[in-house]
Amino acid sequence: RVLVLFFAAALVGLAMIFGVLIFQLSRGPISLNFLTPLVERALDSAAEGAQVRLHDTVLTWDEEQRTLDIRATGLQFLDPAGQVRATVPEMNVTFSARALLRGLIAPTNLELFGPRLKIIRSESGEVSVDFGDSNDVDGDGAAPVGLVQELLRPPNREMASGYLSGVAVRSAFIELEDRLNGRRFVVPNATVQLSRDAEGIRADGAITVGAGEQAIHLGLSGAYRADSRRTDLGIVFSEIAPSAFVPFAPDLEFLARLDTRLDGTLTVAIDPDFAAMVASLDLRAAG
Repeated sequence: RVLVLFFAAALVGLAMIFGVLIFQLSRGPISLNFLTPLVERALDSAAEGAQVRLHDTVLTWDEEQRTLDIRATGLQFLDPAGQVRATVPEMNVTFSARALLRGLIAPTNLELFGPRLKIIRSESGEVSVDFGDSNDVDGDGAAPVGLVQELLRPPNREMASGYLSGVAVRSAFIELEDRLNGRRFVVPNATVQLSRDAEGIRADGAITVGAGEQAIHLGLSGAYRADSRRTDLGIVFSEIAPSAFVPFAPDLEFLARLDTRLDGTLTVAIDPDFAAMVASLDLRAAG
């Protein structure tokens, strides 16, 4: 009987603590600043030699998902000289319970919120990625890209970065500048989830290209194979005005004369030099 009363009292105590915690979270995030150095060290090992600095680490309540989230705010990626090379406003972090048992603070999943990316294809065909608000087109975005590259390596459970299994980007703003063909596109809203599998990386997501009536909403799925360095990409769209394709492919200008809406699927196989090896386009009138 005493044991039953003990457990009952413990449950009541836990319920009260949890209730107070939820009440405090309803008033705003709770700072967990003591975790900040530990999270920074865990991310440093996956950032290709760069240093990661955080403004704060907070505990938040996600009302939509009904979950407690640990969120890092004010991310800065610094090069070895201490110069800021990339910034990300916020990032959710999920930690590995297995790593904690071994004394490691190791992230398993990262969600980056609201980053700005600039993807440049130079006149020579080389592709570079720049993160953050810097106007320096020669900026080095290798630090955040290193988080993705970590997914391609065999997991090393002796390092914090070896537990990383997924990286997601939410509400990203992306500029695509193709200097080789003299074109520039803006993606005002992109969400992409990257997950490690046995062969490489799998990707799923949704993006919006353009704005207004000419906006194109696309569903994405793809896979990157580490052994062949080949990328297979599938893009699905629906209820698209034919004229919306013309800015991306002037050869399709004849589509602008069609008085209909289109559904379709585009599949592309891309080689290591980012050149399309195989592509197919299936178009049909929207039903």
